Amino acid sequence: MRVVRAAGLFGLAYAAYPNGPAADRIDSLPGWEGDLPSEWFSGFLDIGDTKQLHYVFTAADTNPETAPVTLWLNGGPGCSSLDGLFYEHGQLLVKDENTLVRNPYAFTTVSNMIYIEAPAGVGFSYRSDGKYKSDDAQTAIDNLAGLHAFFAKFPELKTHDFYVSGESYGGVYVPTLSQAILHDKTVDWNMKGLLVGNGVMSWDRIQKFHYPFLWEHGAMSNSQYAELDKTCSAGPDSEECQKLQNVVDEQTQGLNLYDIYRDCFVTPSAATLGDKDFDFQMLRTGERAPHPALVSAGVNVPCIDSVAGTAWLNKAEVKKAIHVDVSPNDWAICTSITNYDRNMEYSAVPIYEELVHHYRVLIYHGDTDMACDYLQGQDAIAEVARNQKLETIDEWKPWMIKDAVGPQVAGFITTYKTEQEFHFITVKGAGHMTPQWKPEASVAFFERFLNHKSIKDGGSEHEEVFVL
Repeated sequence: MRVVRAAGLFGLAYAAYPNGPAADRIDSLPGWEGDLPSEWFSGFLDIGDTKQLHYVFTAADTNPETAPVTLWLNGGPGCSSLDGLFYEHGQLLVKDENTLVRNPYAFTTVSNMIYIEAPAGVGFSYRSDGKYKSDDAQTAIDNLAGLHAFFAKFPELKTHDFYVSGESYGGVYVPTLSQAILHDKTVDWNMKGLLVGNGVMSWDRIQKFHYPFLWEHGAMSNSQYAELDKTCSAGPDSEECQKLQNVVDEQTQGLNLYDIYRDCFVTPSAATLGDKDFDFQMLRTGERAPHPALVSAGVNVPCIDSVAGTAWLNKAEVKKAIHVDVSPNDWAICTSITNYDRNMEYSAVPIYEELVHHYRVLIYHGDTDMACDYLQGQDAIAEVARNQKLETIDEWKPWMIKDAVGPQVAGFITTYKTEQEFHFITVKGAGHMTPQWKPEASVAFFERFLNHKSIKDGGSEHEEVFVL
């Protein structure tokens, strides 16, 4: 693991990107005393059609001139990537509405990081004509245009290894953008691979594995699951199946959608369980978007604490510091103004079947996430492997980290043989926002993957550091 350079702790000794856009350079941030740990830039990417996508670029802690560059996209659809920056794996995290704190497990310990709020309407990104409408295909086109605009601002980064990453509905955003990059003959940056965390694989899979997930995590009895499985296998659309599912939905409605073992956070303004603003039954019975569920239905994001970040990002002095005061939007973790049309027939499988032959691919899942559970992820990736006749190198082997006590199992890994690399891993005890809730394990697999190390143990590809 790299260590944070002294300049990152005590002030920047030099500028890695002196030719970066001066108007976008961030000199200081409210809530953080002194120099920023590395160079930060924030501004807008003009992608045409009156659309302005907001981005934040944070330089790597060490060797930013040669470190990889990684794009991060949060999901929704309609949720801001600043959630990833200020709550999950950014260099500085929001402690309260007046304070930022240093994150020792920031992804900038490994890579230069780009955060783009997309599509237009999300976060501070906007359309000057106010005519918001988007879908999966248009978002991929817009994100690709955003990258072209970003690399025009930072041409020196084109030679760095480049990765696309994201979580949740990023299971749509990341593969579709990566496929768009693959087919764009004008791309002149060094695309190497992609990482997807707790991503949507397909809506039918999310439905299929929801009840098995509940059962194996103790939310259904053996007899309940046996009856439901038998009835619904015989007639998934039958009235009897629906009744049994409704019973389970009712008994599990108070569980945290994003981490079955984590207690829910309820904002002071949110209603109590069963009321309109916190209706888990509504979340269960609708077509569930993963993060958050059914924003467009007018419900609050359940169990997610974004109060401090929302307050901080909407301060006038913060907007001025990050150069977004021209945006007509107040910041929210998620929004419905994008008028987003999800493709309910979406399947990630055929996209991955193409991508695994061209790029390095890592799929990771926190194993306590109910929204986009690891069962649907595992099933989809296994289908990719079967269809492409990929050899399994490792199947469900433990991958390890070392903490203060010693070696610990961080999760399990399955690796398939491709021209590049193709991994599926679980992160033990992590929910939907894996880097937020298991930061040490998350930065470990991130560092190992980007630096071409063994994800199982952190050694070289041909070196075993220790074996259980």
